[in-house]
Amino acid sequence: MRATKAFDVEPGQLSTAQKVLRYFDATAGSFDAIYSSPRAVDRFFRRDMYQRLHRTLTHCEPIRGKTVLDAGCGSGQYAHFGSVTPGR
Repeated sequence: MRATKAFDVEPGQLSTAQKVLRYFDATAGSFDAIYSSPRAVDRFFRRDMYQRLHRTLTHCEPIRGKTVLDAGCGSGQYAHFGSVTPGR
């Protein structure tokens, strides 16, 4: 979780932005698990996520030797699967 004074308040006093940040910080790990260790149910019900990842990487070819900015895309799963260093 983000270590800022803005989050050191009672849950009922959080702004909408703070609630959104807390939600995404709390769920990021489980969302990443969809890609890193997919369960059978994920492969079936979230098939579109895997297809979108595959199409995106296919249309970005060739990316070897290029710098890719993976901004606003979660924790960098697309960059990871594209064999690019996240945050580069």
